Amino acid sequence: MPLQMNDDIITRCTNCGESYYVPSSFLGKSADCEVCGAVFTIIAGTEEPLSTSTLELPFPDLSLVRIPAGRFTRGENNSFFSSSPAHEVRITRDYWISRFLVSQALFNYVMQENPSTFKGESLPVETVSWQKAQDFCYQLTKQAREQNLLEEGLRFRLPTEAEWEFALCLDSGYPEAFEPIHDYAWMLENSARTTHPVGEKLPSLRGLYDMLGNVGEWCHDWYSLYSAPSSTANAEGVLEDPRGPITGTTRVRRGGGYASIAARCRPADRMGVEPSHRSSQIGFRVVLAEEN
Repeated sequence: MPLQMNDDIITRCTNCGESYYVPSSFLGKSADCEVCGAVFTIIAGTEEPLSTSTLELPFPDLSLVRIPAGRFTRGENNSFFSSSPAHEVRITRDYWISRFLVSQALFNYVMQENPSTFKGESLPVETVSWQKAQDFCYQLTKQAREQNLLEEGLRFRLPTEAEWEFALCLDSGYPEAFEPIHDYAWMLENSARTTHPVGEKLPSLRGLYDMLGNVGEWCHDWYSLYSAPSSTANAEGVLEDPRGPITGTTRVRRGGGYASIAARCRPADRMGVEPSHRSSQIGFRVVLAEEN
């Protein structure tokens, strides 16, 4: 990589990952990768993932990335009404989130069953209800504790939607740019209407795969509009560790899936789905965090 000048930024080829220093005035322009020859759009990034802390556990496809506590802007304005208005959220404690969607190999290893419509060990598990995903988290915690793999007070669970979206944010508190989106997500235009092995597309800068495509993901929270009153705001009006309403009729789904249009493959996109619903378009990933 060439020497860095004072006003340079780091960008990378979205095809092969090669990094370059380029003048900040080049942002948004196209470039030809000198390594693989692909044409990519220049965006600001970092040479290394933002969080290099990882945790590997002796379960199939179970690798976790540490997400440090911080503050970010959740949602976006001038978008789908479910994603607006944009507002400030603070995550007060570090947590770990799985690098990959829960694969069929991992789900079958823990649960001794595979409900998926599209079968394949390396494919994401799907056709699971919200409660079944909860059951998986309980069993994974139990088995990890039996093997003395977890520190006291830690457990696996579904991510809150705030944790899910925060995992895609940069140090600035704003979401990473995923462009072109088809390099990061299996979606309607490139999936052939089927799931694909986890980890085949480009990762986020934090090293997370398939966050915006392949299958949508269950989150812990009951769904509600952001405009609904909340008791979790601090004195500055910033929500701290929000978990949605106490009750509801639908649970939050995050991330696009193999049948999603590009507009649905965005960090801020969200929808509510009945927790008993089972679909080949919905899977999940897990968080490892302190019990509370």
